Amino acid sequence: MQPRSSRYLTTLGLTVTLGLAACGSSTTEPATSAPTDTKTGTGTGTGTGTGTSTNTTTAGAANGFFQVYLKPADSTTPALTSLNGAVYNGPKTTPPVLTKSTTEGACTLMVLANPFCSAACDGICVAKDTCEPTPERKDVGTVKFTGMKDAAGTTSIDLVSPANSYQYAESLPNPPAAEGAEIKVEATGKDYPAFSITGKMVAPLVVTNSQILLESGKPFTLTWTPAGVSGVSKINVTLDLSHHGGTKGRLVCDTDDTGSLVIPAAVLKKLIDLGVTGFPSVKVSRSNVTTATVGQGKIDLKIYADVSLVAQMPNLISCSDDSECPAGKKCGNPSLACE
Repeated sequence: MQPRSSRYLTTLGLTVTLGLAACGSSTTEPATSAPTDTKTGTGTGTGTGTGTSTNTTTAGAANGFFQVYLKPADSTTPALTSLNGAVYNGPKTTPPVLTKSTTEGACTLMVLANPFCSAACDGICVAKDTCEPTPERKDVGTVKFTGMKDAAGTTSIDLVSPANSYQYAESLPNPPAAEGAEIKVEATGKDYPAFSITGKMVAPLVVTNSQILLESGKPFTLTWTPAGVSGVSKINVTLDLSHHGGTKGRLVCDTDDTGSLVIPAAVLKKLIDLGVTGFPSVKVSRSNVTTATVGQGKIDLKIYADVSLVAQMPNLISCSDDSECPAGKKCGNPSLACE
């Protein structure tokens, strides 16, 4: 077959109901708060260049990703799988810049770093007087995925690269391959050496809590249908309760894909104490991430599925406009909470 080219108050508690997050999520580029080298899941990666992977990608070195995203169904579209990627000539930090505050069990509280750069910064200030310039997308040649099937049964899929932003215009079935199946991405190379990365397909993600109650001073257990194949995937849970009006912090938990995670009481209370605004969110992600060393940089293959949840709090009414608020209150801007 020939390759195909194309593209969720009580004073001390909150309740989360299952549903799609109000703001949605971008799948074009993975959000990062600082340039870190985090690997989850299993797999193999190879590059034809030399050098070693470091915690911070050096300026000029390859820093990129290719993604296989198992998007869940929503009110307007069925479940599908999308493919995309990009490679930059240096680190790429996505605001806000966060720093580790407290770690308990599998969960780490990240708080605003608020770094200051005394000199003008044509990019993003990532640490005191440390300006990270905005990197450029680079050309890595022809990029091909194998190990998945599209609706027509094609197993070799070429991405197109307008302005070096790699994508596949069509969508694939969800899932596009069996859990644990090998998925490979290969690039012929151009601005950087040729490389190949092999990861493993994950299963679609199903959160099984019928109601999620997060109470300050109490632990909370999140549950989901566990992985069917051991060792393939990891689970990430990110709580952002103050997204609207400016994120004050996030609770980030990374754990094995066993079907349950206990979020400790103390660290959860610290996140709540930072403040809550309308539509606080909980995002759960299952992923397999494999990293390849390419020259003096690194490129990730991330295969993942996620579920976005919206928090509801008895004394907090999230809103989009005044009509959703009780008499005497208005929808705050930018908090998106009735005030």
